[in-house]
Amino acid sequence: MKPSVFKKNPKSRETIDLSEAHGITRLLETRYDNVRAIQVLKNFAHDRDLSLAVTRLMDAYQDQARALEREAVRFRLKLPSKPPKDVKTSHELDIISDEFVYRTVVRDVQGDVFVLSRTVRTTTTNDRLRKLLCDFLRTQLGNLDVFIRYGKAKGWQETAPTFKTGRAVDTEQLSVAEAYHLWEHISLRYDQIELTQLFAPFAHDPEFKAIVDIGLTILRRQAQRLEELLLKQEIPPPPRPPESMRTPVDPESLEDRFIYRTIFRGIQDAVDLHLRAVVESTRNEDLRQIFSSFLFEELDLFDRFLRYGKMKGWTQPPPAYSEPAG
Repeated sequence: MKPSVFKKNPKSRETIDLSEAHGITRLLETRYDNVRAIQVLKNFAHDRDLSLAVTRLMDAYQDQARALEREAVRFRLKLPSKPPKDVKTSHELDIISDEFVYRTVVRDVQGDVFVLSRTVRTTTTNDRLRKLLCDFLRTQLGNLDVFIRYGKAKGWQETAPTFKTGRAVDTEQLSVAEAYHLWEHISLRYDQIELTQLFAPFAHDPEFKAIVDIGLTILRRQAQRLEELLLKQEIPPPPRPPESMRTPVDPESLEDRFIYRTIFRGIQDAVDLHLRAVVESTRNEDLRQIFSSFLFEELDLFDRFLRYGKMKGWTQPPPAYSEPAG
């Protein structure tokens, strides 16, 4: 039996690169700021359910801060100052309403998921750390989903403009943002299908060629699902890509490494596209779940594709972080 390329050497020392070192400290500072903000805001929350929701969110932030502290200690990174244990005030401020508390917390969560996503996408050296950050992102998106549903029930979630068509109104109306995200998704998938069809004949490594073919199958499956949604919502679709492509070019002109890196960049771009759609899909619950499923499928593909590229030596690893002497 051949040894697994992913099996760890017990004597090897775990390392991180410069981007990962920056990501740990930046996220830890962000978590401390998140905790401070909720410590203040929860004093002005009158609604019992809102108080419980923000307290649970603060508990999640504190759990993640402790995990990041352990990572910082592991890699001998300088830790930022911690927030106070708690903040109590008996002052009553009428201008700080429950709706203001809700909106402030939701905006922070929305901004935070983009910071997390970028940190995940730039954590390419340490696979264990990337898994931890992916778990953070999944938790935070779950928190966002809870707050969106709660805010809609309370009437605190701003109602986005509706995408209007000539069909009868039903329970699955879209906002203009959701309609645009559907169109943007299918446009990206069509471009990716066309580019992958172009690259597929140039892949030399049989294993890599099989991976490219699998990726093309996933793209076509998602495109078909998106086409169904666009047709149902009467959203004009962009032109479809050709069924296949003939490329009268010398196969030696493109290397597997270049094809891999081009596709990998496309996966990174798709992660960001899915995330923006999840965050901005606040009217149609079913559609937000569809975009969420696309996001986590893409993150799983990103992880597996990255590991494969590292095994083949096709990635460009950032400079390693050097621990301080002493």
